Amino acid sequence: MTIREKIFNYFDSDDNLRVLFVFDPSKMLRTDIEGDETPWPGDYLYKEFAGDWFTTKVKLATEWKDKKIVLVFNQIEPSNQETCLNFPLMSVLQANMVFHEEDAIAFMQQRGIPTQYTSFFQNHITELLRDRFDKVLAPYYSPGVFNLDYACRGILSVYLGSNRMLEWYQIVAQLIIISALDDQSKAGTFWNRFTTKSKVSSTDVLNALQDQLSMLTGKPFNMQGLNPMRSVVETMMYNAITQQLAVSEADPYKQLKVQNSVRLQQLNSLLMSISENTRLHETFAPAFAKLGQNIREEKILEVYGPDAHYAFMSEDMKKQIVAVLIEDALYSDPERVEAKLNKLQDDTTLSEVFRQTTSFYIAVCRYYATANGIDTIKLNTPDSYIEHYTSRFYLLDTYYRHAITAYAGLSVDGKTDKVEKVKARIDNDYASLTNDINMEWVRCIKELGTGFETITSVERQPDFYKNHIGKPRLKTVVIVSDALRYDLAKELVERLKSKKHVAELTAALAMLPTETKFCKPSLLPHKTQVCTGTDMEVDGKALSSTDLRTALLKTYNEDGVCVNYDDFMALDKKGKREVLKNKLVYIFHNTLDDRCHGCNAVGFASACKDTLDELERLIPLIHDQGNVTEVYVTADHGFLYNDITFAEKDKRPIAEETVEKKTRYFICKSPDEEYGIAKFPLQAVSAMSGDYYVGVPLGTNRLAKEGGDYQFAHGGASLEELFIPVIHSKYKEFNTKAKVSVALLEPTLKIVSSRLKAHLVQGEAVSMSVQEQTVVCAVYAGSEAVSAVKTIRLNSTDEELGASRIYEVDLTVTREATSKILQFKVFAKDDMLNPLITKNIINNTLIEQDEF
Repeated sequence: MTIREKIFNYFDSDDNLRVLFVFDPSKMLRTDIEGDETPWPGDYLYKEFAGDWFTTKVKLATEWKDKKIVLVFNQIEPSNQETCLNFPLMSVLQANMVFHEEDAIAFMQQRGIPTQYTSFFQNHITELLRDRFDKVLAPYYSPGVFNLDYACRGILSVYLGSNRMLEWYQIVAQLIIISALDDQSKAGTFWNRFTTKSKVSSTDVLNALQDQLSMLTGKPFNMQGLNPMRSVVETMMYNAITQQLAVSEADPYKQLKVQNSVRLQQLNSLLMSISENTRLHETFAPAFAKLGQNIREEKILEVYGPDAHYAFMSEDMKKQIVAVLIEDALYSDPERVEAKLNKLQDDTTLSEVFRQTTSFYIAVCRYYATANGIDTIKLNTPDSYIEHYTSRFYLLDTYYRHAITAYAGLSVDGKTDKVEKVKARIDNDYASLTNDINMEWVRCIKELGTGFETITSVERQPDFYKNHIGKPRLKTVVIVSDALRYDLAKELVERLKSKKHVAELTAALAMLPTETKFCKPSLLPHKTQVCTGTDMEVDGKALSSTDLRTALLKTYNEDGVCVNYDDFMALDKKGKREVLKNKLVYIFHNTLDDRCHGCNAVGFASACKDTLDELERLIPLIHDQGNVTEVYVTADHGFLYNDITFAEKDKRPIAEETVEKKTRYFICKSPDEEYGIAKFPLQAVSAMSGDYYVGVPLGTNRLAKEGGDYQFAHGGASLEELFIPVIHSKYKEFNTKAKVSVALLEPTLKIVSSRLKAHLVQGEAVSMSVQEQTVVCAVYAGSEAVSAVKTIRLNSTDEELGASRIYEVDLTVTREATSKILQFKVFAKDDMLNPLITKNIINNTLIEQDEF
């Protein structure tokens, strides 16, 4: 590039440049400039200064003001206070530029970079003149912004293929990623930039990188070797896992231990920043695991055990911990296993397979915690069984169903041999325990009477209309959800607790047989119910269709109508409102029963979910769009579900003559007892008249019937089939619920190696009178958060203060905090001005740092 071309570059790079001062005491520059006989462009003016200071100053302000002036002086550039004061055009010089033939100085001057960085730019000018480096660093060249940290990071960013400035955590992550590639050419090219003779000038950039890597490991970084980053990752991985553990002599990696809390803080901040960058973490995690594979996590587990407080864990390590927990304590100490699994699952970077598998194990833990907590299944009265079922026994059904749902959602990769083993055991244990409970329940009924006459603690299904509807003063809707079992209704009410409508759940006793054609019509108004053997007539008519049910309803309430759920939902908004103008509406919802007969686990899980989702949407819709005050949800019967294959030997044959026979009941004329069967006079277990007996298998056994349903079944006398929900939802125009309170479990808080562990306690259960609350929390230095801000939903509906109402908070200080006293603050999400909790923290990281 000629001198004149360099001069043009000055003006081209700065539109505001008017005068370029050329100091040339040796006249060498003038010789080169004037040796080019090409005419100057019309807007340029080349002038040699002739000593006329005043005239030159006037011309610059007048006749030369629209020109680009190249002003040459036969002297050296003024550089100190004395020479600057004695240079009459100093104010003009300061507003413009001085020509420097040396590229680095010219580059710095054109970008306003202080001269203190001259050495760095002289070393790197070849790189910095390139477009890709300039694109990354240009935003940082302005005065007061540029520093050597930006300079080194910018150059490393380009070396790593980025077109923007990377943070140090991103640079380290990218180095680990390229170092883990099977093809090492990219990593080799990166390190060769610092080892070849032509790159001796890059020592300053290498030193900055080495300082960062040494900060993580406590050892000088060694660039030699096939893969320089491997030892860095090994030290990072070991200390990330074990930093909060006292070193055991049996630990095979103890020589890698970093004791300096400042280095551990740097490590934690780096790993936390990477984990919060989802896209980066997806690539980083497998690379980190690959380079750190010589740190055998199973050996660490052997030394410290699965319950040790490991600060960071890879998914593989979590899988190993899960395997140990499941093998050792799933059945004997399920509460401890569940608590550990919940902590392991609290990580947004986990794979979906791991999450699904862990969710399955958590449901299994809850099942066994419930089962282990049952002291006895031999109770004295039917009412005692009802109390136990509606308070605790139903949880067996809930958690078994949750386990089935989680299992059904597993991919093929998730259904490992261990999962299948656990699944087979819970299938058998649930079947056995519920069978035993129901054997004792039916035994108790038979011992104390001929049917249900001794049951006094719950209402009877045929009394539903009389007890709840009668002549409604307010608009009322009754949703009859076919086979909505009590545990599903419990879950529905838990969901409804977050709505503005108030819902209450009670239990009712269905009729036997627990079959739709008998039980569903009994929820309508009636005077008589007569069993015909295979059907039932209500007030002399079989109600085999929605139209017939509407006709019956209108004889008791002329402003009443029956409609199927699917037909109702197919209507537009106006059509729904027209239906809901009626004073009394029965909506028959059949999703669960329609889809579960003959289905597998996937179909069962899907039907249960859809049933709850549909009802959760339907109830507020009725209240809001129809301006309906009273909504009832009930069922015709419950059901049994076992995800097992019923062998022929498991199906009890019935030899006697029957009027009707299904897998869970038969109707006959004979009162004669039969082994394994409980018989009841029809009128003792229902509101139906008729000279019949109902036979049901004891417990949860099934009867042999060609083409019968065995996995999903109803009709019998089990608690699951007989006790139906009655949900009463009332409209409230305004939500006046208070929010749950929150407290801090720990009396004192300390930060160790930049990490804070704390626990928030939800003061009350979410209920119809107390709503959930979302809070945010962080570590603060004054009014500024110096950790990530964590959001927590306090939404537990568990009435007992236990693990479900305690929320662990794990925060890493990611910004430099110079105060020894920090604060942990908790805010309501919708009020970030007034903290709910403010607690001082002792910053042990700084205290430890002072010791070094």
